[in-house]
Amino acid sequence: MKCSEARRHILDGHLTPEVRQHAAQCADCAAFLKEIAQLREVLKRIPSPAPDEQLVAKTQARCRAELKKNMRRSRFNHLSEIPQGIWFVSFSLILLTVLWIPMIFHYSPALGKMSWPVVVGFLIILQNLISLILSPLLLRTDFPLNNE
Repeated sequence: MKCSEARRHILDGHLTPEVRQHAAQCADCAAFLKEIAQLREVLKRIPSPAPDEQLVAKTQARCRAELKKNMRRSRFNHLSEIPQGIWFVSFSLILLTVLWIPMIFHYSPALGKMSWPVVVGFLIILQNLISLILSPLLLRTDFPLNNE
């Protein structure tokens, strides 16, 4: 092993058996290994600086404020991810249901004999069918109602 390789391994802290064997045979590398070991010991004894108390307090306060802000914002974030077209169609279908129920009972004598649960069930099935038909179109990003 060359001295340059051994010194690179010594600096990296990779004291393999080959490096140790080279240092045992080479006086220069043995002295280098001893100096580096002493330097590491001196560096270990140097105390690490304590952070400024004011800096720690400010950083913690900023972190808490950011967490609170994100928590408030995240409650309803999932609602903003729904395309506007989906909202439009959903509210339109709900509105139609509210308007259709009285119209069905008032204008259709045959359906007027049906009970409320049957009519509401029929309208819910109709809403779901319309939603299933329109959802691929509404989920397209280039659909006009989805532009924000």
